[in-house]
Amino acid sequence: MLSRAQLQYITLDHDKAKASAAVYGIMETAKAHGLNPEKYINHLLAVLPEYFAKYPKAAVDDLMPWADKLTELCHI
Repeated sequence: MLSRAQLQYITLDHDKAKASAAVYGIMETAKAHGLNPEKYINHLLAVLPEYFAKYPKAAVDDLMPWADKLTELCHI
């Protein structure tokens, strides 16, 4: 969880603010689907390079928090 001071520092730079919003959105969506946000983000960071190497033009539907194929490692 980010502290208020950290958020204020990040939002000083527009690009950092957009990146923070994206990560926050991913975390909240994961929580809304019963996933542990930290485990889910770690899973994405571990799987995405291989996934795009294998399927360069593939949709990422299998990696979305609501996907049935999502590993049990991410569930709360």
